[in-house]
Amino acid sequence: MSNDLKYGHKINKLILIADIISGVVLLLFLYTSLRKMTEYEVFKNVLSVSPLLKPFAGTIAWVLPVTELGIVALLFIPSVRLKGLYASFFITSNCKKSAINAPSFTKTKPAFNHTELSISSIFLFTLLF
Repeated sequence: MSNDLKYGHKINKLILIADIISGVVLLLFLYTSLRKMTEYEVFKNVLSVSPLLKPFAGTIAWVLPVTELGIVALLFIPSVRLKGLYASFFITSNCKKSAINAPSFTKTKPAFNHTELSISSIFLFTLLF
């Protein structure tokens, strides 16, 4: 199979792979943000189950999907796509840490480390602007 497009331009395989990864992440974040917005009450109730997030459940229920839509916009624009990939990485890595460190009946650890979350949020903010 030839690496040439219709008009004679060569296809760079690494760029193609990066574009495919960006597209998949874009679709994932678009789906999750729209799902959270359409099922706002359910998402807010899920957040309010956590004693730590209960006071902020309403705010988080709007801020998180809007942030995800912002990442979708970054991933859609080729000139800032790398920033969108970094943003998606930091959001998913923080969610993973929260899920792994979530308290259970046998643990007394907090759901997440405030210092790690603050440092990664500041880094993400400086990276995006």
